[in-house]
Amino acid sequence: MHKILWDQTKDGEDVFIYELQNQNHLKANIMNYGANLLSLSYYTKEKIWRNITLGYDNLTQYFENAPCFGAIVAPNANRIENASFILNQKNYTLEANDGINNLHSGSCGLQKRIWEVSNVTDSSITLTYHKHDMDMGFPGNLFIKVTYTLQKEDAFIIDYEAISDTDTIFNPTFHGYFNLSGDDSGTVLDHMLQLNASHYTYANSASIPTGEIVTVQHTPMDFTKGKTLGQDINKDYPPLIWGHGYDHNYIIDQSKETLSHQYSLDSLAVYHAASLRETKTPLELRVYTDLPGIQIYTGNYLDPSDVGRNNHSYQPQDGVALEAQFFPNTPNISSFPTSVIKAGEKTYHRTVYQFN
Repeated sequence: MHKILWDQTKDGEDVFIYELQNQNHLKANIMNYGANLLSLSYYTKEKIWRNITLGYDNLTQYFENAPCFGAIVAPNANRIENASFILNQKNYTLEANDGINNLHSGSCGLQKRIWEVSNVTDSSITLTYHKHDMDMGFPGNLFIKVTYTLQKEDAFIIDYEAISDTDTIFNPTFHGYFNLSGDDSGTVLDHMLQLNASHYTYANSASIPTGEIVTVQHTPMDFTKGKTLGQDINKDYPPLIWGHGYDHNYIIDQSKETLSHQYSLDSLAVYHAASLRETKTPLELRVYTDLPGIQIYTGNYLDPSDVGRNNHSYQPQDGVALEAQFFPNTPNISSFPTSVIKAGEKTYHRTVYQFN
């Protein structure tokens, strides 16, 4: 493990980069600002380190970071309709930072805060944050712990732990953008994606789920057998038109066929959700999680003004986010799996990105 002082925040807080490496093909740079992943690199058969996640060169760019490159989004990922929800008969109002809706907990989420580093080894790091009651509009003094681990089997594991002193919402996600050809190689529309998801949550033109569960069968949303991201992305289909591409929550088929004994814990069943494959090398990424949904976002709103590493200007669809999470707008739809955690009860989630 290497620890480097990178820069300082606007408030003069030190920001450190921690470089982790496993015993095989993975290397990761993570900072204490936002618990953000700065880069994830894979050691190729050509004996070079290929960075496969999008990101910036300068800390100041992460102060804005509109695409949420590499972010841990918490306490609530994705959208909440009308920036409000009711919990235990009480209405909570959030920041409306996406039209009239709340997106990723607001414009000053935990991805823009300094986290404490509680433990670090050559191949893992644990970061913690204490969110105060009503910070960002969410109830509860919430303690969050995030552990990144690089296993020797080339698995990048993210473990979440949280406990609150009152009932609250906890729906975290990792918002990294993958490009298995390299972060500056251009479009990911040639990447093959296969999802163990036969249904998705139908959403309106503002990307707010209505509560309706829709089959992917016979629609451009179907990735059950695998296809390139670009095959159907421009089809004349309302959800794709509204999202300018894929930006949708898929319901993971949690079954004995998709259950992962390798990554499950005693109290946590983890399932194979997705496989992403770069067709030239080919390098394959498999996603495993206990969370019920996975948001597939093809970077439709990336903009050339987002200048990444090595002065590369990102274009729409230069990366794809595979965000394991509870369903969008879950606090307002009682039929969705709940993201409520009870006071005093610890909750755990795990998401694994495993490379072959």
